[in-house]
Amino acid sequence: MLHHVRYGDNGVVVKLYVRNTGLKSFMIKGLGSKKALVRPAYLQPLTLLEIIFEDIPHRELLHLKDARLYRYTESLHSSVVKTAIAFFMTEVIQRSIREFETNTEMFDFLENAIIQLNKSQEQLSEFPLWFLLRLARYLGFQPLNNASTQKPWFDLGAGSFTDIPPVGESSMILEKEVSSDFALMLTSYTSDQYLHVRFTHRKYLLDALLYYYSIHLPEFKELKTPAIFKEIFH
Repeated sequence: MLHHVRYGDNGVVVKLYVRNTGLKSFMIKGLGSKKALVRPAYLQPLTLLEIIFEDIPHRELLHLKDARLYRYTESLHSSVVKTAIAFFMTEVIQRSIREFETNTEMFDFLENAIIQLNKSQEQLSEFPLWFLLRLARYLGFQPLNNASTQKPWFDLGAGSFTDIPPVGESSMILEKEVSSDFALMLTSYTSDQYLHVRFTHRKYLLDALLYYYSIHLPEFKELKTPAIFKEIFH
């Protein structure tokens, strides 16, 4: 579940990311009634549903035949930190994935990321960075981990490390210390584990990664959620 909009008194239009067909929108009527296929609890961001529907080509709004929870993600909505991250992930997904795309590998990654966030008992301040880096791989612009003593600076525009230092505040090249943390992230974030990043660098890296997305995805707009969990993690 990615997004929903109320329609009339008891209707709702929901947007789901479906494993075999990509993004789909559905009209749900009778929300709140005993016979409703979708319960209000299903409308929470990143709820994992099993659905049955008829995929009719060129139709913008489809109708569900059946919908049920197939994995509980209760901690996403009972933890302030996890809820903030869930909204962040939802924003990123909606701005990154096009309507017509079908990518089962990316779907499986997103599902596993949701499950990992739900069950995690660890410090989650690095999770947004991990999510952005891992998702970039499936979107086709994974940063190249070619850092060396000769190339210690990361170039956001090129997506790789360079021997050219940053010049000016508007440079797309990260400072050397931040680039060093970025190189460590690229090494460790290929798995489900991730290293601790210094607080000051973590905030800078989050902004840098979001800028990196906007460079490689022209339609990627500014997000609302980072400012919220910057305050939470502070």
